[in-house]
Amino acid sequence: MLSRKQFYPIGYEDERWYKWQHFKQRFEHPVQEYTTKFHNQAMVLDIDVNDYDVFVKYTGGLADYIWKELKLFIVDTIEEATMKAIAMKAKNKRTDKKDDRSKPINKND
Repeated sequence: MLSRKQFYPIGYEDERWYKWQHFKQRFEHPVQEYTTKFHNQAMVLDIDVNDYDVFVKYTGGLADYIWKELKLFIVDTIEEATMKAIAMKAKNKRTDKKDDRSKPINKND
């Protein structure tokens, strides 16, 4: 690992840690995409995803509405949180579609 570090550009490692510290799910991005990127960044930085602090970071990085609802459940691992978050995101999409259908259509617009 040490020999590979000498070939990285200056500031590469600092930039990776900065991205890790500020990594969050964007509202429109799927939970699966967030989870994959989270695991990839953890792997590159040699972070143990089974650590409780990493679990807290993962859940705290989810979209706010998912994070708030996730706190209502008992989840202990990233895998459990991911499954619940995927279900919440799907439920939210179904609710949004129902809301769109119930809105009156104004043909004059």
